[in-house]
Amino acid sequence: MMKSTIILTLLMLTINLTYGQESKKYLKLKHNLNYREGYILDSDSILIKGLIKDNVMTEVKKYSVITFVEIDGTKKKHYPSGIKGFGYSSHKFVSDNSLFYEVEQKGRRVSLYKNLSVSTWSAPGGPGMPSTTHSTSREDFYVKRDNERTFKLVKRKNFTEEFSEYFKDCEEIVRKILAKEYTHKDIKKIVSKYNHCK
Repeated sequence: MMKSTIILTLLMLTINLTYGQESKKYLKLKHNLNYREGYILDSDSILIKGLIKDNVMTEVKKYSVITFVEIDGTKKKHYPSGIKGFGYSSHKFVSDNSLFYEVEQKGRRVSLYKNLSVSTWSAPGGPGMPSTTHSTSREDFYVKRDNERTFKLVKRKNFTEEFSEYFKDCEEIVRKILAKEYTHKDIKKIVSKYNHCK
């Protein structure tokens, strides 16, 4: 009986210490729908767990800045120039020092990434009417091998020339790109096939 009381006391103490590390502010935000449990990879590749603000209304923002809350409740904005990446649930982002890119497909030979950007412009209103602001978001895809430093933008212009060269070590893909069977719209399929190309 004495032994089980000691074990129970130690167990309760351990649980209290574990939860004691999470500040009240952190625990409160943990139950907020705009925050997700996740991590950042700092500039030294050290993984730090915490909460990432994920506001659906400003989804495009997370490609240039994120709000991160550490377990002690410290809230800080992180930019691509300061961290190597971040992640939450099934989403993983990496940095090139100027933007964050979401990992769409991680491959053994080449990986596919995504970035969202927003274009905003104003149109003058009629006589006595205020001008109106319009914005559109654009989804861009990029490819990158592990040994490459830069992310290569997948675009319609010059796709055949650029990507038949980029994937030149896979004959089947080159043939289909040159025959226009594969276009920039097929990049997900191309990356998947390339990673399995013999």
